[in-house]
Amino acid sequence: MTISESFDWENTVNYEFRITNESSRVIEVRSVDNAIVYHRGYYIEDDSGFYKINLNLPATVTQVSVNGEITELSSSSIIVDLSLKNTPTDFTLVFNGTSSYVNARDVNELDGTSAFTIEAWAVVGDWNIPGNPQRIYEKGNSNVALSLIAHGNHLTFYVGSIIVRTATLNPNLGNGQCFHFATVFDGTQTGDANRLKFYINGIQQTLDFNNPVPTTTPDLGSEPLYFGKGLVGFLKGGLDEIRVWNVARTADEITDNIYNSMLGREPGLVAYYQCNDGSGFGLKDKTLNYPALFVDGSWTSNGCISSTYWLDRDYDGIHDDQDDFPDDPLKAYINHWPATDTGTLVFEDNYPRKGDFDFNDLVLGYKFKTITDAYNKIVEINSYFKLRAYGTQKNLGFGFQLPELSTLFANNIDVQGCNHESGIVSVNSYGFEEGQTKPTIIAIDNIADVMNVYSNTSVGGSKSNEVTINVNLFPLNAIIYPPDIQIETWNPFAFINNDRTCELHKPNFAPTDLCDNSLFNTYDDASVPLENKFYITKRNLPWVLDLPSDFAYPIEGVDIIKAYQNFKAWAESDGLSYTDWFSNLSTNYRNSDYLYSP
Repeated sequence: MTISESFDWENTVNYEFRITNESSRVIEVRSVDNAIVYHRGYYIEDDSGFYKINLNLPATVTQVSVNGEITELSSSSIIVDLSLKNTPTDFTLVFNGTSSYVNARDVNELDGTSAFTIEAWAVVGDWNIPGNPQRIYEKGNSNVALSLIAHGNHLTFYVGSIIVRTATLNPNLGNGQCFHFATVFDGTQTGDANRLKFYINGIQQTLDFNNPVPTTTPDLGSEPLYFGKGLVGFLKGGLDEIRVWNVARTADEITDNIYNSMLGREPGLVAYYQCNDGSGFGLKDKTLNYPALFVDGSWTSNGCISSTYWLDRDYDGIHDDQDDFPDDPLKAYINHWPATDTGTLVFEDNYPRKGDFDFNDLVLGYKFKTITDAYNKIVEINSYFKLRAYGTQKNLGFGFQLPELSTLFANNIDVQGCNHESGIVSVNSYGFEEGQTKPTIIAIDNIADVMNVYSNTSVGGSKSNEVTINVNLFPLNAIIYPPDIQIETWNPFAFINNDRTCELHKPNFAPTDLCDNSLFNTYDDASVPLENKFYITKRNLPWVLDLPSDFAYPIEGVDIIKAYQNFKAWAESDGLSYTDWFSNLSTNYRNSDYLYSP
């Protein structure tokens, strides 16, 4: 390979975001499909009027969503002015009673199931319209259906061919009055009253059971789920916050979330229409499963749910739907790094000789979870390291340095969970390594204590169970914020043959104070400390690679270039081409015969 001297071998990019003019209280940076949360925090401006965060993102990511605003990652420093975005209006759907409805398509989780919940906010304009009863929702055909019908001051259900209705409406509902309803079906229970339950504004209603409730719903094939209409009859009124679950929600789950919006990723939530589109004929499903059609209806601003109803059970100022710890006032947010997956470090251990370039002498997964409170102060940091492969007979240790963490703060953090069975390292009373100018943590001093040598690298070779080491950091008396540590700037390293002075780092990452630098510029090493060049060969090849995801590593003795066909092109392009060289699963990217499989 011909590699330029400037190439840094990184598969991620560091960005500084400066966010301003946000009217809500929470900042969320997500992937554009909303599937991945890169950052969550309470919006607090600094003296310059910005909310600043540093994010380390995969090089494959070119856009993010900042509180719903698509932002291009066009430079390393990004200003996001959220005053320029349109303030969203909280809408509700309006049905005219003659021709308007929502077609949610075939929500097949309702067919032949033993459990479901359908809930929404609703308005019935006239409970006594002559003629056909008003359908609130229905999935059915001419024989059987799942439906909820408003008629004559009652709500009537069809579960298959079985008819059930409310004995009374308590509280009594008038024309045009907002109410929240939830239909809960659980065919696994014994007795009609346990199999079908109905709630209005969180209050369970008394039902008249004319027939036994079945144990499963009918299989209605490809029949659509409608809101606002059925086979006959339309709704004159409105609907909002429509949720369909494939589980039977409990009374507490219903009442606790009447005034909360969902994220769209809750277990069992299969369709979720917030009804805030505001125009057009489409209706977004926040779960992304069943985008719907809204036919011949209209929108109006929501008059049902007042913002004063947002719940905050732990009284920390963060609404429950935005709080990762809604019952703990000392914790509010979880931020993972890497956000996309578990990162992977792979090492060649023959330093200062180049070695066989199979990058499986040590394969180690990593992930950091930072927990902050309602004011973005760090409560704890949980780091997770998984030893996946140990393709060497040398004894290796593993540690990392936190270059942005000042010694003052380090003296106010308690480090727990490290494995120092071999007694190779010395640590201070806080758990950081002695003799270091910058705070350094040795997660494990000898991997051979927990994993056999030459494990998990050869077909038919030695195998060992993967080993997880959890290292946790707990602030003691100091107030520490994420920018005080900047986990994404960490400096991970291995040390070789029980020699704490023989370190191996990522390309151009400096050694720690305990490293013996006499190996620099011996054999294949071409480090130039005065130019901040470290741990590279004369041809700018590395001994360590860092991937922002899980990684299928090569089998013993197979050069990574043979296992990953586009690795060479990526490196020779200075990382501009084939940024997905390690994550793309297609056969023209990787040769599975050369990748280790347990």
